[in-house]
Amino acid sequence: MYGICGSEAVCSYSMWCEVQICRGPTGERRKRADWTSIGRADLDIGYCSGSGKTSVCANLWRYDIDRKLQAAYPLFDVKVHTYDAGMLVIGFAIAADVAAHVTREYRQAWYCVPTGAEAKGRAAKPG
Repeated sequence: MYGICGSEAVCSYSMWCEVQICRGPTGERRKRADWTSIGRADLDIGYCSGSGKTSVCANLWRYDIDRKLQAAYPLFDVKVHTYDAGMLVIGFAIAADVAAHVTREYRQAWYCVPTGAEAKGRAAKPG
C-alpha cells in the first residue's frame, strides 16, 4: 500500500487489488455468488477534489501503455471495512438514467483483495 501523508489525519492511499462489485447497477444487494469480478485494478482512496477535505472518495484505475482508464464509477462518502482476506469499500455512486432523464445516487460496494506491488511492476517501498 502506498500512502501520501503530511500532518493530516486522512491520507491518500493507493494499492493494487482484485475487485468484485457487490451490488447491482441500481444499488440492489447481490448474493456473494452473483458478485461481478472486474479483475485487477489500482484502488485509490483519498479526499474528493473540491471537497475542502470533508469527503473521502474511492476510484478504481487500470493502466494501459499510454493512459489511465477508469475501471468503475467512483464512490463518494466512502467507508472501509477490513477483513482477513480483503476489504469492503462502501460508498455512493452517481449514474445517469437516460430513459427517465434524471441522475440517480445509489449505494455501491467493492470487495477488494490486495495483490501486492508486483502487479504494477514496481518495487515495494520500505517502511
